[in-house]
Amino acid sequence: MVNNMANNRAQRPSLAQQIAASHPADQKLMAAYGIAGLLSLAGAFALAAVLVVIKTPALGLANGELYYRMLTAHSILGFVYWFAFIQAALLIAGAIALRHGGRLWSLKLGWLAFAFTAAGLVVNMVGVFAGADVLYTAFPPLAESFPATPLIYLGYLFVAAGAFLISFDFLATVFTWVERKSSLQAWKTMLGEMHISTFAAVCAVPLIFSIVLTAFFLYIPAFLWSMGRISTDAREFALNFRLTYHVMFHIIHYIPAMAMIAAAYVLVELTTGAGSIYRETVAKGLFLMYPAVVPPTFVYHLMADPSITEGTKIIGSALSLLVWIPSLLHMFIITGMMEAGMRSAGHGLFGWIRHLPWKNPAFASLIMGMTTFGIAGGLTAVLLQEQTASVLHGTFAVPAYIHPMVVGAASLIYMGIIYYAVTICMKRDLWGPRLARIQPYLLSVALLVFAWAGTLAGYAGVPRRTADIGFGGAAPESWQALMNVTMGIGGTLSLLAGALFFAVIGMTMFAGRKPASESGSGLATLALPRTREFVYTPTALIPGIIFVLVVLLFTAGAFGIMGNRPIQFG
Repeated sequence: MVNNMANNRAQRPSLAQQIAASHPADQKLMAAYGIAGLLSLAGAFALAAVLVVIKTPALGLANGELYYRMLTAHSILGFVYWFAFIQAALLIAGAIALRHGGRLWSLKLGWLAFAFTAAGLVVNMVGVFAGADVLYTAFPPLAESFPATPLIYLGYLFVAAGAFLISFDFLATVFTWVERKSSLQAWKTMLGEMHISTFAAVCAVPLIFSIVLTAFFLYIPAFLWSMGRISTDAREFALNFRLTYHVMFHIIHYIPAMAMIAAAYVLVELTTGAGSIYRETVAKGLFLMYPAVVPPTFVYHLMADPSITEGTKIIGSALSLLVWIPSLLHMFIITGMMEAGMRSAGHGLFGWIRHLPWKNPAFASLIMGMTTFGIAGGLTAVLLQEQTASVLHGTFAVPAYIHPMVVGAASLIYMGIIYYAVTICMKRDLWGPRLARIQPYLLSVALLVFAWAGTLAGYAGVPRRTADIGFGGAAPESWQALMNVTMGIGGTLSLLAGALFFAVIGMTMFAGRKPASESGSGLATLALPRTREFVYTPTALIPGIIFVLVVLLFTAGAFGIMGNRPIQFG
């Protein structure tokens, strides 16, 4: 469907212009969240370096106690706080961009939310380095063995409170934009004119609120239990904790996914200037699928749990097959935006691909994030569904899936946004554009190596939570070879790519030159002369078709491998 709102969209100021025109006080809050997020990510990368050294068999430096402590801190910083801070910054950006220069509903509430989240980070890190080696799960009764465990639960309560407050501030900012709140037409106009990325945030808020409520329900009793303030049957408490945790943790997975896709829509506009050839309601409708489909699909984490009825497992399993469909269709739309924009400038059926702004590091972050998401994260996500989830849960196949999704998809696309954000907020050119161009490609390739070798290691039975995988020489020889590739090559290259990113961002903040143009060096929007109207996107279908075919092949191959060596069904 041709977008008949193209003229209205062309009259809108760009998102970069809207953010640049926002109030300085709101920009400071957004920058505070962004900087805190970057510090959390830097900490996660630093701890990952320790994990690479410990977990690479060729180095022979396995240390069980240090490994689990570093793994706990790395997981909490990388999965909880990096996402909590950067996604809050994106919420603020979406809200103030919608208002076209208007203010955040409550700046004080925004800073209070930031204070809660920052306090949670400090409390959690104190707990970890005081000896709470509980990973981010902190499951009882294991957690009872560590006196510092209450600080883990307390920190999670703080970050949950911060997420609730900033989400409430976002909703209040969005909905106060509606002039006549009793008018259905006013609401329809507001939702219709809202940018796709802001609409995605609106759809994510119900999921965020459900996470917050579940976190309070989970961690308040857990905190009191860990402090000895309440007594309960240990077995029943552990089972209830595990069930509630998996409900919450499953939903948490999809907030970064929705934010990642929303950021991708922003990046494709900023880098190529392309607009959707479909009605924006199509993309918005796809975002509405997440709140409907995501919550019930937690069941695949607990397929072997006898307390869950068979009917619930059937419904959850069926819905889990639908949960990746909106993400796949968004990939069609975003690729179609690029193709239509390039083909309208006169480029051929496939020739348009080489004319894309491959040297723009933000565009490279977008493309390689989508590629890693589809090839590594998407495929391993499908393979870890249903029957395979319980078989592979304790193996290295899980981090081989998580890292391409967390670092290679969501974080890489967020990095593309940060390249723009740091030049806009700091009013400086991007430092080291050549290094910035290399970074997304290097990180994506590194994570694909990590995912490929790590998944094979998981299928071979390599455990994920032990430092020494040799087991006194009893482990198969293939384990060490696979982990040397996974951690030694994939992990090391990932660290190098991370170092490049932080070097570019840090030097831009402190040594970048004043910009000679509106966009920082290497970040200018691609100039496309429109020579014709183009409304079909046949090439955009190819990535999705390839994805589906490869999923089928990989799934069949995975079951074949696991049926023969060494993990077997039955």
